[in-house]
This record gives sequence, C-alpha cells and structure tokens, in this order.
Amino acid sequence: MSRRLFELLRERMAAESVGPGEPVTIAELHKRLLPYHACRDALAFATKAEYDAELLDLLADDERIDVAESALVEAVRKESRQPEPGLGFLHRFSASEIRLKSTQPVPPPDPPLSSSAAAGCRACGRRLPEIRGARYCPDCGTDQVIPTCSGCGTELGEDWRYCALCGILVDCNP
Repeated sequence: MSRRLFELLRERMAAESVGPGEPVTIAELHKRLLPYHACRDALAFATKAEYDAELLDLLADDERIDVAESALVEAVRKESRQPEPGLGFLHRFSASEIRLKSTQPVPPPDPPLSSSAAAGCRACGRRLPEIRGARYCPDCGTDQVIPTCSGCGTELGEDWRYCALCGILVDCNP
C-alpha cells in the first residue's frame, strides 16, 4: 500500500475536520477525500489505473485501515487479483464505512499567522494585527482566509461559480 496515499488521506481528513477514528464511507473516501483528480495532482499518478490500484491497496491494508464490512474486504481482494483492476464495484459499497487504525491523532492545520512582515489585507492592503488565527481585517472586515473547493481543496477565485480543477459548483455558504 502506498504510504503516500495513506498520508494524503490523513491530511485530507484533518483538513475536513474528520477525526482519525471517525468512520468514513466509501463514497466519501472515493469522491470527496481521495478523488482521482486530487490524488493525480498530489501524488503524480501517471494513469487512472495506477490510482485504482493504490486505492485498492489502501482498502486492503488491514494494518492501517479498519473495514467494517467483510463483504467489502472480500470484494477488494477479488478485484485486486484481476488483470486490470478497477473501482466500479465500489458503488455497491458506497455506504460501507472504514476507519483509520492509526492511534496518533492528526492535528488540524494551524490557522495562518495573519501578520507576517509583509502580510496585508487581501482587499485594502492594510497591515494586519499580529494575532494567530485572526481571520478578518479590522479596518475593512474582509475575510483573510482564501476559500477552497470542498471537492478537491483548490484555492477558489472570489467570483468563481465552479471549481476550475474539478468542476463542482462552489458552495455559496462557506
């Protein structure tokens, strides 16, 4: 199993505020946390087949992943033995849950320090106060956190209606 894929999963779960012991459905894993386009970019997968094989390896890794449903475990093993394994069978298990077995919690990312030497408000350019986690400009009230796509994590432009990387509709209520 690709340790890099496991680490990416841990990072994505932390970014989505999903605790390491919380259950994740196969649908969430495949479509939201580790979608092909995000893995391709982050892990430099050359082909979709490479991604499919790595995701199957992840689901089969009983040292790091706890799969609640034995039928899913068997289906993953069976598919992994195919000459050209794929992920089409996962739709039957979309509600099945997995959990990370890792006992070391992944802390959420630290909020950015809003005032590095050159930091200024995204809108008015004024210097921001030196307060860790400060999110809004005290002069104009502009949110300093750059919105990201809920599907793939790409930074979004302020006027975007759809994500330029994965094409999903941008949530208007962050």
